[in-house]
Amino acid sequence: MSNHVHSASTTSRPDPNASVRRELARTHQRSTPFAIILVLALVAAGGAGLAGQLRNSPDNNLAASLSGGTVIQDSSSDLDWSSGWKTVRTSSALGGTERATGLRGATMSLTYSGTKVQIVGPTRRAGGKMIVTIDGKSTTVSSRSSSFHARQVLFSATTGSGTHDLTVRFPSGSNHPYLAIDAVVVSPIEPAGIVHHRRPPAPSPTPSPTPIGADPTQPAPTDPVATPTPAPIVAPTPTPTITPMPTATPAPTPTPAPTPTPVPTTPPVGTAVPSSIDATGSTDVSSALINFINGVPSGTTIVFKSGGTYRLDKAIKFGGRTNITLEGNGATLRGHGGVTEPSSIFWLTSGNNGVTIKDFSMVGNDPSPGVYQPGSEGAHGVLVDGGANVTIANVTISAVWGDCVEVNSWATGVVFRNSTCLSAGRQGVTIISGRNVVIEQDAFPKSGYCTFDIEPNDTSEGASNISFLDNTAGTWSDAFFAADGATGSTVSGITVTGNTITGGTLLTVIDVSRRQNIVFTNNTSTVKGYGPLLRFAHIDGLTVTGNVQPLSGGSLVSISDSTSVISQ
Repeated sequence: MSNHVHSASTTSRPDPNASVRRELARTHQRSTPFAIILVLALVAAGGAGLAGQLRNSPDNNLAASLSGGTVIQDSSSDLDWSSGWKTVRTSSALGGTERATGLRGATMSLTYSGTKVQIVGPTRRAGGKMIVTIDGKSTTVSSRSSSFHARQVLFSATTGSGTHDLTVRFPSGSNHPYLAIDAVVVSPIEPAGIVHHRRPPAPSPTPSPTPIGADPTQPAPTDPVATPTPAPIVAPTPTPTITPMPTATPAPTPTPAPTPTPVPTTPPVGTAVPSSIDATGSTDVSSALINFINGVPSGTTIVFKSGGTYRLDKAIKFGGRTNITLEGNGATLRGHGGVTEPSSIFWLTSGNNGVTIKDFSMVGNDPSPGVYQPGSEGAHGVLVDGGANVTIANVTISAVWGDCVEVNSWATGVVFRNSTCLSAGRQGVTIISGRNVVIEQDAFPKSGYCTFDIEPNDTSEGASNISFLDNTAGTWSDAFFAADGATGSTVSGITVTGNTITGGTLLTVIDVSRRQNIVFTNNTSTVKGYGPLLRFAHIDGLTVTGNVQPLSGGSLVSISDSTSVISQ
């Protein structure tokens, strides 16, 4: 796939010394127009397939409500997706993929014939709202939950028989800027099937009839010419090749306003934080929590009080622990310390192996959230300062002076996923020195300096096998991604793929000698900028393809003193 640049407009070139930091206006992209195509649906196969997948899922409590319906996967041509959606490959999705967006105004549309419709997708802390409209009636539902759950019924409505128009729109929001849709389930499918809107084909005065079953993506032979009228899609002249579906209960079904289906939750199981540790936020409990965490045996899941608030005048700092899970259970950890590392929310030191931190809201005490303040940038959300196999999931981090997550001291096996870095005073994520780090499906609405930064301070530090995958980003002041730091440090095996930026450009700078094996592919920005915006130098093994960036002038990519380059 080639890098794609929207057509440039004629504007004067800005001061190049200020181009990195300028604020850029958001642009809006319009949905593609629609027309009508009839699609035959296989009810039995679709329902059985969905039920089977749900039975094999850890979140299988919805199998009974969805089985018997026809599953329309996110990859199906029956669904119309506007610009701004990304295909995310994940084993937790019904068909192995889902569509995700962080772009305000992104839509999905479907016209169907049936009596009930359900929208399936994951819920998470970063989950945003969606406005579901059926036949002109709108309902707002949320995909947010205190922890990640795959294959949930986000929306369910009984619509009555006949043909219905369904539209989902993402209104966005700074607190919960992520929406993912796995599939749509329609039941039961009526003879007219699913009606899919796309660009209308040129009309044909004498269409040739097509035998039923020859090509399920073509119109049924009883209705060879699509019509824009809202009349039910039924052939004007009966034909023996279509047998009307018998109706066991002819009584008409009322059409109530669509109502959301509540998402079931299961209380976490483990060792509860003692009630003697204040969960009201009135007193400092950092030392008490450190002592408690250090006192439990390996393999323990520590469960915090649901809805509790824990005041921290210093970081929850510990090391040398094995297979410890800190289950936040929706609790808030509120920092009340200073601006340096000891005032981070979590500080994980060497010797840890198998630490999981999940389902927390972490709130710092920066009075200007998301604004870079040099010299006041050391208090982080989670500082992984050595150790191995650390997972941070389903958390929200805000108002920290430094980074939401910093990786240092050659920590390895760090994963940060399905979370929201609401506001960071410096970077969303910083790698000082680390190996085998994955940052995926997170949202970074506001970063004070860079969204992602790899910055070894000297030649003893560096980064290896680091991946930034399928994240959404908002604003930054310096760059979206940078991988500089000390000359002579080793940085290799860096992948930046599938990320979407809605509040800034794709500005990326890697120009410190030398870096190895950099992949920057399929990233998208919706904000215009003056090129070059992808600036690469002194790299051995560089791939830059498939990126989408609107330009007001200049070129997208600048590459110098690099070898083994793939750029299209």
